[in-house]
Amino acid sequence: MRTVAASSLRASARESEKLHKSLTRGLQALELVAESSTPLSLSVLVRRLKIPKSTLHGLLKAMVARRYLELDRDGHYRLGVRSVEIAGAYLSRTTPLKAAHGELLALSRELNMTAHFAVLDGPDVLYLAKEDAPGIGLRLASAVGNRLPSHLTAVGKANLAYHDGKLEVDLQRTGSSGKPVKWEDLLSELEQVTNQGYAVDDGETLTAVRCVAAPVFDASGGCCGAIGVSYLRDAGPATDQVAARVMRAAATASSRLGAHKLVG
Repeated sequence: MRTVAASSLRASARESEKLHKSLTRGLQALELVAESSTPLSLSVLVRRLKIPKSTLHGLLKAMVARRYLELDRDGHYRLGVRSVEIAGAYLSRTTPLKAAHGELLALSRELNMTAHFAVLDGPDVLYLAKEDAPGIGLRLASAVGNRLPSHLTAVGKANLAYHDGKLEVDLQRTGSSGKPVKWEDLLSELEQVTNQGYAVDDGETLTAVRCVAAPVFDASGGCCGAIGVSYLRDAGPATDQVAARVMRAAATASSRLGAHKLVG
């Protein structure tokens, strides 16, 4: 009896491991398609993921059937409507995003600038929301879903300065200057951010663009994102005036989340 039970447990464990491996492979394929700016063919996915063609084709077929992926006219894979629905559900239920939304609207209209909300995701900053000022002629670089190196952007530095864990940055990724940032220089700048309550990207990401951002805190006291604005460096009010307004917006969003630690 014990031998039968042990054999059954081993079989169950093998089945569980097999399921975990299949799920991981499917998610890796979905992530690769999501990260690509163009649809990907089966052969490209096989080469990049190093998964047997027959195995990967089965996983992709299942995701197409569930509408997580879809095929274009050339038979290449792109995101399907179900992926978009899930992303929308996540965004609509993210409390910090809800708390920041009204402030983004107000900033974009009052300052006539692009306003955005972004969070840390590994070495990147991920843009979750953006509001352009009405009638603005120039659309700046914070499209929803975009990722940029956190150590080069104002929203990224605002997040990093108040991040409790180990900093994950890739200093080899360069901005408009083409020169890597030194670790000691980054730490010094992050200390300045905590002292003044806001961060600045003065042409580091795009030469002609200045960005100013401030952290948003939740009820636990942790930084859960950053609100920022972007505008042309040779236009607009002085940086400290913009920073004061951005910090007020971040403080208001933090208050909505029940935070006691406020900046601005």
